[in-house]
Amino acid sequence: METGALLLWLADTHALAPAPDGAGRPEFLHWLFFVTNTAHSDLRQLFYPDQHLPPRAQAGHAAIIARRMLRNFGLPDDAARCLPDLFAPYSVPAACVQALARWAVLYPKDRTGWFDFGSFPTLRALAHTEQARAATTRSADAEGFGASVHRPP
Repeated sequence: METGALLLWLADTHALAPAPDGAGRPEFLHWLFFVTNTAHSDLRQLFYPDQHLPPRAQAGHAAIIARRMLRNFGLPDDAARCLPDLFAPYSVPAACVQALARWAVLYPKDRTGWFDFGSFPTLRALAHTEQARAATTRSADAEGFGASVHRPP
């Protein structure tokens, strides 16, 4: 919840979101909070299963969460096709999805094969555009993400 609230404040403060009374505001809020509260929360369960389950249940839970995450990436991939302005390069929803995708490529370290960014063509094309930004490269380097969303360091 805190991530979504912080990003909303930043987006509003720096005019990176539709105005509160703007036509695109409901869709913006929907996707911002879906990515930060639903998808991010699910992905954390995949990365930190020991915080959620006993050891004997972790493998089965990981398979369930990986399937949920594929759905969680598929939904914004479809939305980005239908709402290209909302998921435009450098937009807040696009940046959030890109961060999740980069984490999915790298983690969990012993089980990264569940995620193939090529399965989400709209988001992958957006990632290629996003990678051209100097700020994206600096952020990726600082986080140890590597040069590409689909290539670990």
